[in-house]
Amino acid sequence: MINGREIEVNEAQLWKKALVAGQTVKWYHAHLPSPDYGSIFRTLGTELKDRSGKIGQYRIEVEGTKNQMRNWLSELRFRY
Repeated sequence: MINGREIEVNEAQLWKKALVAGQTVKWYHAHLPSPDYGSIFRTLGTELKDRSGKIGQYRIEVEGTKNQMRNWLSELRFRY
């Protein structure tokens, strides 16, 4: 928003990387905050493998700050 008007801005996507359960995933800032919600951060859809070798497809989405996303991703673990 600039002077109360919504303005479209084209910027190159800045990719971040994090370790989730020992595996590297890429994540990015998907949406700027609005009056109804905060910033949205997402991982790309990714395949993660648990210690037993079972594979699942995941995409993680967080509403919050960049630091919260980074911290929450670093804390994710598989439960056994």
